Amino acid sequence: MSRSERWSAFSGFLAMGVWGALGWILFDPDLQGIRDSLGWWMLAIAAVPLVIGGVIVTVFDEGDGGGSWADEDEEVGPRGLRGCGGCGG
Repeated sequence: MSRSERWSAFSGFLAMGVWGALGWILFDPDLQGIRDSLGWWMLAIAAVPLVIGGVIVTVFDEGDGGGSWADEDEEVGPRGLRGCGGCGG
């Protein structure tokens, strides 16, 4: 398991745990006081795993090693060489 896969799994477990706890608070009538005290902060707490996941993907993204997408715009000849404009090559 690569480093990015471990962090992705961690982020997924974190999200499920946070959303599970918030769901429990939201639907359990005995936790009405906690729900009232958190109020709109529950939405911010629910967004935290998404932000952490985005940061993890950005920081630990290994890429595919395929180069830049801007390189795809260049014309390449049959032997993998670029022509020299007006020199006939």
